[in-house]
Amino acid sequence: MKRILHFVLSSIGIGTASAQTPVIAKSEFTQAVAEALRQADTTLRVDILNDLRLKTSLSDGREVNSFLDNAYAQYEQDPSEKGEVIQRIVTSTLETLDTMEDRPDRGAIVPIVKDRAWLSEVGQASTGKGSVKFPENVYEDLNSDLVIVYAFDSPRNIRYLSPKNLDSLNLKRSELRALACENLERLLPKIEVRGQDGYYMITAGGDYEASLILIDGVLSNNAMEVRGETIIAIPTRDLLLVTGNRDPETIQKMKDLVKQVSSDGTSYRLTDKLFILRKGKLVEFIEE
Repeated sequence: MKRILHFVLSSIGIGTASAQTPVIAKSEFTQAVAEALRQADTTLRVDILNDLRLKTSLSDGREVNSFLDNAYAQYEQDPSEKGEVIQRIVTSTLETLDTMEDRPDRGAIVPIVKDRAWLSEVGQASTGKGSVKFPENVYEDLNSDLVIVYAFDSPRNIRYLSPKNLDSLNLKRSELRALACENLERLLPKIEVRGQDGYYMITAGGDYEASLILIDGVLSNNAMEVRGETIIAIPTRDLLLVTGNRDPETIQKMKDLVKQVSSDGTSYRLTDKLFILRKGKLVEFIEE
């Protein structure tokens, strides 16, 4: 989020620097995470399935399958934070193992916006050589490019919902979106609008900015005066930009920023497309 915020603040006219040191290879990073997990709990079995793929298990059958792609991308952005990135993985993995037998909490369900490629990647990873079958994720279509995946949010970890969770909570899929959005609005810190002259960034803690598009009233906030219909960009999960379709200069600035963020190796990437809000739905924005 630090680098993204630097790009965006410069783009919308508000104002921050960064350093680079050599990075280790994906295989070394994976080994480092595996070793950190083994040191954190000597009862764990940690198997390296592939570069940036781990399976961590306990003798009672509980196991966690970890994709380290986003963590590695975060580490690449700031190699000096390697220890912190690995510690977050360890903490998240241990918490997931600890809470696997806990009853799911309806009040912790949140919506996460993902691109369709994410569904394919998870599916491929779960059927690839040397991997194991991953539980089915509960999701719904947002538009032709994006989906809403539902998850349990805890202070240190995100666990995706499975159909089994819905059954245990006696929760219908048709009820999920309203419940998850209500929870998200309650759990988020203050939603803030930054920017001026028809070009804005909406922030809310750095984890769920893309999901803010699902909350009623966020895109029609009176603090944002846009020219024409609302245009948004969500190149990453923690970046939400807003402008209007009658503002070609700002649209170009938005495109340039999205391209810069997308090519920067930023973690949690979503899409480089722009979308226009029409009749309550987001459709791809195509300039005429």
